[in-house]
Amino acid sequence: MDYSPDYLPPVSQRTTGYRGEELGRPNIAQASESEPAHLRMVEWLHEREGACRYLLYQADQLVIVGDSAATTELGEIETRLANTDVSRSLLLLHPPELSRPSGTHRWLAERGVDSVYQLDGHWLSTQT
Repeated sequence: MDYSPDYLPPVSQRTTGYRGEELGRPNIAQASESEPAHLRMVEWLHEREGACRYLLYQADQLVIVGDSAATTELGEIETRLANTDVSRSLLLLHPPELSRPSGTHRWLAERGVDSVYQLDGHWLSTQT
């Protein structure tokens, strides 16, 4: 099978229940490392990770990271995850030359989020 990035499906979502159903054991994600079921689950996950560009495991929160100067359109992954029942936060990165965050309203108009965090790009430039 061709696993080149052009061939791979863009996003695959996995939840605990889904893994259990597909592997024939409910709650297999809770198997201890000493159980044979754990090895079966790890092998199954490895196969899935090789079959898509992005793999989203069960999550309690989705953090959307955006560049405040870029387009506010929803990206491919964000669009595919739009109907998931998970809390969403927006982390908006701003250029270091701004004295105050701006443009946040454009980002909020495009998506529903539960919280917003603003990060000054100056902080990013000092971390390299």
